[in-house]
Amino acid sequence: MVLLPFVHFTRPTVRGMLPCLALAVLSTYGAYSVYYAGLKRLEATRAAVVATLEPVVAAVLAYFLFGECFSLPGYFGAGLIIASVLLTIWDGARERLRTPLPPARMPSRPDAAP
Repeated sequence: MVLLPFVHFTRPTVRGMLPCLALAVLSTYGAYSVYYAGLKRLEATRAAVVATLEPVVAAVLAYFLFGECFSLPGYFGAGLIIASVLLTIWDGARERLRTPLPPARMPSRPDAAP
């Protein structure tokens, strides 16, 4: 409300509505669809840890698209996030390797005598 006197509103145009629609579809609907599809395959804890990569990905894109740079604490924080995600993924892979495989069934040969 404080900024209301300084803002001039105009009628929406197609030229302005198309980027807003693209942002809504790609950034919101698309991102949440991918996130929920990942939740079907991961436990919620692992999915939440992997979702912490979002600010790191945003920072990398900002670097390449706009030339933005981190400060030293920013690099340290990004390193901690990446390390935690890698440890979580590594722990999950280690658990899957520990789980015994079901016994293999030998296929029956049609020419073998019973």
